[in-house]
Amino acid sequence: MRILLLLLMTSLFFQICNAQITSDEMSHGRLPEKFIKPSKWIYADTIPMVWEDFYCKEVSVKVISLSFALNIIDKDRNFCNLYSALVWCKANYREAFPELIKRLTDTVNVGLEHYTDLNVLGREDFNKGNSISTGQKPGIVINEDIFIIAGRASWILNSITGEDFSSVRKDLSAEKLENIKQSWIKWIKELKKM
Repeated sequence: MRILLLLLMTSLFFQICNAQITSDEMSHGRLPEKFIKPSKWIYADTIPMVWEDFYCKEVSVKVISLSFALNIIDKDRNFCNLYSALVWCKANYREAFPELIKRLTDTVNVGLEHYTDLNVLGREDFNKGNSISTGQKPGIVINEDIFIIAGRASWILNSITGEDFSSVRKDLSAEKLENIKQSWIKWIKELKKM
């Protein structure tokens, strides 16, 4: 009887500790070990990656690791390389998610170059001469300020999950960026576990 009681208490203790670790991990942007992808995420998985076939296939680097992808997100001005980092993060979302969440408050302006017919909302100076400003058929429109690290992280998170509850735009306050970060952490905590 004592052994049974001891085993039961030990099991309960480890379940409580495991729950605390899981909750703590989620507060840092880690996804639960097993979860059901929301319907928007499932739909996002079916959307073809448009730039790869259209423009970036021949001119972008091949991203091979998380540290390589993060280096591109943090420092690389080349849009095609940034797109390659997005593709890697989408395929390796478990590794990428916590690092992307951390970057949602980083306002360092990396800049952007090597793009074709790309329109970044809120960057009118950048969009001059692109299809939207000239009245032509719109090219690719990005709803995030991918000039800054936080915008790049948000763009990648939204591309992975299909979510649209937050967008990082030019000149957001630190408080608004923190709110976006907390919204993602809340979203992770509300994922349905299997």
